[in-house]
Amino acid sequence: MRLSDLDSKFTPRSFRRFRILHFANRLFRLLVRYTAPSTAKHAWSEGSRTNLARGKPATQSSVSVRWSMGDTPQSDARGANNGAVDGTQGFHTEKEPFPWWQVDLETICSLREVRLYNRKGWADHLRHFSILASLDGSCWLELFQKTDDSAFGEKKLVPYIAQLPSGSVGRFVRIQLRATNYLFFNECQVFGDPTDRSDARTLEARFDAQLKAQEQSLRSVTNIPERVDEIDVELFRSQSIYPFPVSEIKRTRDRQWILNYVPCGGVGAEVGVFRGHFSEILLSRLDPEKLYLIDPWETLGEFFYWRDAYVNYGLLPTAVARRDALLRAAKFPNSEIIFIEDRFPECKSAIKEPLDWIYIDASHLYEQTLKELYESATIVKPGGLILGDDFAPDPKNRHHAVFRAVNKFLSSGPYEIVAAGPNGQWCIRCPELGPPTGVPSALIGAEFRRIFAPGRSYEKDLRPDFVRDLGRIYAAVGDLDEAERLLETASRERPRGSWIRELLDEVRAAQARRAALAGGGLSEPKAAPDDTSHPLGNPPAPAQGGKQTGDGGLQSLGSKGSRTPP
Repeated sequence: MRLSDLDSKFTPRSFRRFRILHFANRLFRLLVRYTAPSTAKHAWSEGSRTNLARGKPATQSSVSVRWSMGDTPQSDARGANNGAVDGTQGFHTEKEPFPWWQVDLETICSLREVRLYNRKGWADHLRHFSILASLDGSCWLELFQKTDDSAFGEKKLVPYIAQLPSGSVGRFVRIQLRATNYLFFNECQVFGDPTDRSDARTLEARFDAQLKAQEQSLRSVTNIPERVDEIDVELFRSQSIYPFPVSEIKRTRDRQWILNYVPCGGVGAEVGVFRGHFSEILLSRLDPEKLYLIDPWETLGEFFYWRDAYVNYGLLPTAVARRDALLRAAKFPNSEIIFIEDRFPECKSAIKEPLDWIYIDASHLYEQTLKELYESATIVKPGGLILGDDFAPDPKNRHHAVFRAVNKFLSSGPYEIVAAGPNGQWCIRCPELGPPTGVPSALIGAEFRRIFAPGRSYEKDLRPDFVRDLGRIYAAVGDLDEAERLLETASRERPRGSWIRELLDEVRAAQARRAALAGGGLSEPKAAPDDTSHPLGNPPAPAQGGKQTGDGGLQSLGSKGSRTPP
């Protein structure tokens, strides 16, 4: 066709009509995409087939703050089963391990085929995935795996067609990525036949039989693959059958800030391993020479005795949790890993050398946690660390007993609370050489606890409280260096209190003056007894056996008019 012929056909009126029709077509597609009813009770015909998924309730594992078009998993997920097959983004998860999208068919159905339309230009993200089915949304049966490296739908809108095994049934259908990444695609279509009530029991019995066979297969595998990618495949199988809550996976990642206080290498232990999610982080972040992994696992019985999503409401076998931990540890061949299947501290004798650190996430009961803390202090090196999870100051929290046990432990000796805060993490440092001579250890522990008592605010309006507490520490310890260390910790843990840094600078200035006087054989004159210009006033005398410093202890702290040496 010549250009002149084209011009003759498209008159101004016809061109305007064309633009109006084009705009109406785009508007209709957008209306279909974002206003499709989420509770449609009918199936949609695709030729001679029945798409069971179109317009049904859908959800996904997470929402991407940056990329999702919906504010909730439900509103974002509905973009992938609204019938708009156009190669655009139907939904978008956050980057996470094994993200998923699923649809509720609202009735038990016989399943034959699943078709996936990819997002054009981003097809590489959907190479390896699994298709799972469930009757109740909690127990999942893997029906299909895509394990090859081929991509589909990169340029042409051609679906990936997954033929499901004969006899496949389910109400919920899930598409789950076999990797740690974002999950997104354009559209999911599920083909099969709804069932009536007379067939439902037969299909449920068939599904239960298939699920038990899959669980038995998972439990019977005892070998650990040598290749990391094969280990990841095994872990994916376990996650597919016994899902670990996505919220807990995220919380596990958020807990690792406490490891900034732990030195790399050395020898450590984790009490309460479960499925090894945090063990993997410990091995990756700290690269220990040797790590003891302690958990009772199968000594508890065939299943865990508590009932929540953490253990799939009692359906997770203890053997599967133990194997998951073995698989995750096998990724780190450079560390010597010792598995101890027993309760702590009853198995303390199995630890053959002093530990640099120990991480406790076990019973969460007050008496048992206190016992774990006391026994841990006997196997940790001087200056070593005791860390843990579930530090909950709120009395209504179910793990508040851990908070009480940690505070009781701190009051029993010269232990330093190094950090405690987000996601229930806490860290305690054991004494280097024991308590100072002549100073009751219980007194020092009580003052340590007072300094870092939960809810105690050392904002500027409460500066006298802080200084008074610091003076009590000095009176008990009798050492300016110890007071300086406490100031450094307070400054680090409470950065808003800029005046704490000012006090720290004054402490260092006092130490410099003392050192200069000591080098010249001079002594610094003491402040008059009635001098009240400093925030401590007249600090109490040091405890018996404590060391009195030559500059009157902490009298120089905050003293704007302190005398300088001649």
